[in-house]
Formats: sequence, structure tokens, C-alpha cells
Amino acid sequence: MAADAKTAFGRYLRLVRERKGLSLEQVQSLSRGSAESINKGYLSRSENGRQSISFTKVITLCRIYSVPSEVFFERMELDMELDRVGGPDTEGKSLDELLALARDSIQTGAVWNAYAYHRDSVALAARYPVVGRFNSVDEQLLVCLMYTCSSAMKLGRLRYPMHEFEYIEDRGILSEKFDYIVADRMAKALRELGKYESAKNYAMRAIAGAERTNAEFLHAAYANRGRIAYEEGDVESAIDFYMKAYRATTSEKDAPSRAIHLLCLGETYLMAGRTAAARRASEAVERIARELNNERSLAFAFILRGNVESADERHDAANRAWRAAAEIGKRNSDRLLRFKAELLLYEQALQLEHLAPARAIERRLRRLAPWVPPELEELHQFERLAATRSVRPN
Repeated sequence: MAADAKTAFGRYLRLVRERKGLSLEQVQSLSRGSAESINKGYLSRSENGRQSISFTKVITLCRIYSVPSEVFFERMELDMELDRVGGPDTEGKSLDELLALARDSIQTGAVWNAYAYHRDSVALAARYPVVGRFNSVDEQLLVCLMYTCSSAMKLGRLRYPMHEFEYIEDRGILSEKFDYIVADRMAKALRELGKYESAKNYAMRAIAGAERTNAEFLHAAYANRGRIAYEEGDVESAIDFYMKAYRATTSEKDAPSRAIHLLCLGETYLMAGRTAAARRASEAVERIARELNNERSLAFAFILRGNVESADERHDAANRAWRAAAEIGKRNSDRLLRFKAELLLYEQALQLEHLAPARAIERRLRRLAPWVPPELEELHQFERLAATRSVRPN
């Protein structure tokens, strides 16, 4: 199996300590005077997965390592949730095997598996012989960290990935073929945090780097810039960048990305009131997703189709599509996906004044809400809707 949460989080604590240049004895000394001092033996056992570290001692480490508490707690939550979901077998696999399995998992939408493979690759990266595409052990480690954080972002986490991306960028040792990928990831995280100007700067840096060194990555850089334009309401620019992204996906291995770019195009067409074009996009995505057996892409195709049906006031058809997406989220333990689909069902139930179903959906959303990133707009949207419903007669 994948490393358990206690072991995986301990490895991360050791990684952060070592890159701060601190010994166990120094951490023990620096913790004196804190509300929770830390014995070097206790920290050693925690780092080696022989003991779970307490939340209060994590807070002490945050101060010593100058790491925001939400970074450590996001990472801890990810590892605990992976234990609950049940990760794939990573034991005894080489670095090459873990990275290849992670890549395959991304292709099929198995994001938890990808996170497990990427996360456990970090433990090997620092001591494994340098794989051909990396220039050094240090670069190998940083790229594995970048991949881990990219998977974490797909699972809805932002603070932990952003902290690591900033650290990777500050090291300044990545070759250009990886540096612009970090820029792209930072652009995505900044966009999710609503920092659009900074996000645009990083996105254009990623596009420039991809144009110089790696045409295969160019579609992803275009798509990220398109998403920023979409969220700023610049529909024409969004369509232009998404079309560039779609046209840049030419090989068979690009099929999962092609589906994502079509989804984004469909959402943008819908924003522009072009429902027929949005419907065609959803049908094309569904076709690709079924060919690839990619349930996550299929779920988002259903969400887009439901949005199109809702725009055409075909409420029953919209309901069926969103329910299908929610079921995929439930089946794959993807709480973020399920939250997005259930929220659409909730909005519809309130709009149609179907209050009994709305109450049932609201209960499900409240159970899912603790696992949704606090920055997610859909979470705030749910809170606003729930507050509005609470003043209505039941």
C-alpha cells in the first residue's frame, strides 16, 4: 500500500526541517519557551512514522520553520484522507515506476492515486540515482515535489501547493524545461486565490517558456491563461486561448487534455449565451471520456450538459445529468467533484421551490463542506444560499 498518513506526514516534516538546515537538537532548543516544547526523540519518531505528532506540536514547528499553519494542516488532511480512501500500492517501486503510474492515473482521472504515487516518489527522489531527464538529484527532488503539489491542487488544495511552488522557484536551480511548468502551476494557484494580475504574469511566462522549449506543453499554458480570462469575464480572450489550447493537442496522448480544453470552451460558450455550441462541446467531451474510461472527465461533461439543459429550461434533463456527476464523485471518493454537482442540484431545488429535496441536499453538502477548500467560490455560494433558505418557512 501507499505510505500511511503518519509515515508520509513525518517524511514531509523531515524534508522541511532539513531544507531549513536544522538538526533535531536545534529544533528541540528552539522549541523551549513555546507552549508545546518538542523533544528531539519525539520529533525523530514522528519524522520516521513511529509516532503521530500532535496538532499543538505542529503549531510549534510552524513557528520554528516559518511555515504558515494552514500549509502543514492541508498536507496532513491530504494524507489522512488518502488513508480513508485507500491508496494504491507504492512499496518496492522505483522512482521511474512511481512517476509512470502517476502519469497513467492522471490520464484516467484517478487523482488520489496520482497524489499517492507522486507523494511517495519524493522519498525516493533525494537518494535515487538521477533519472535521465533531470540534471541533478536536487532538480529531481524539486520536480517530484512540484508533481505532488500539482496533484494536491487537483484535489482542491491551494495553500500547501503554493508554499511549495514558491520554495521551488526561490531555489532557482530548475532547468528551463521545468521552470516554466512551475510558473504555470503558480499561475493556477494564484488564479484560484483570486490574484489575477500575478496569475497573468506567471501564465504568460509559462507560455513564453513553452514556446521556446516544449511545444507539447503549450496547450496547458494556453488553457491556464484562458481560465484567467474566463474568470475575469473576458469571454472573447478566453475563447481565443482555449481554441489555441485545443488546436495544440494533436497527439493521441493529448486526448485527456483535449477533453479538458473542450470542457472549458463549452463553459465559455455558455457564458456567452451560445448554448448550441456548449452542447456540442459537452457531447464531444463525453465521447472522449468514455473512450478513455476517464470518469472524472465524464462527470464534468455531465455537469456541463446539465448547465446547458438548465439554460434551455429542461430541468429534468439537467437534474439527471448533475445526479450522474454526483454519483461519479461519490463512487470515486472525490468530495470536491461531488460538492460541485450537489450544489447545482441544490440551486435547482431552491429555484423550483422543491424544499424537501433541497433540505436533503443541504445536509449532504454540509457533510462535504469541511473537505472543500475555504477559498472555493462554490463554498461561499452554498453558504449564501443556505442562509437565504433558512429564513424561508419550512
